[in-house]
Amino acid sequence: NVAPVQVVADKINFDQLPALEETLKALPGVQNVFRRSFAKNTAVIDVELQGTAAQLGESLSGISLGGEARAKIVGATANRIDLSISE
Repeated sequence: NVAPVQVVADKINFDQLPALEETLKALPGVQNVFRRSFAKNTAVIDVELQGTAAQLGESLSGISLGGEARAKIVGATANRIDLSISE
């Protein structure tokens, strides 16, 4: 049962997007990753997931995007995860 989950990453640099996308693709249960938009340092990425948004959020919490950049979960619903990227 594949479910769509939207990942919204705030305070992300365009150069960090590929690292986030590759990290998402490598997580358990992730089937596909699609970049929807990037504007004003906010990226919207659709993820097709075998699992739940909560499981995805747990896997994403604290991940490194290279250097000092880390992802922090700042919001979650049944089909959306909100991240803030901190340096």
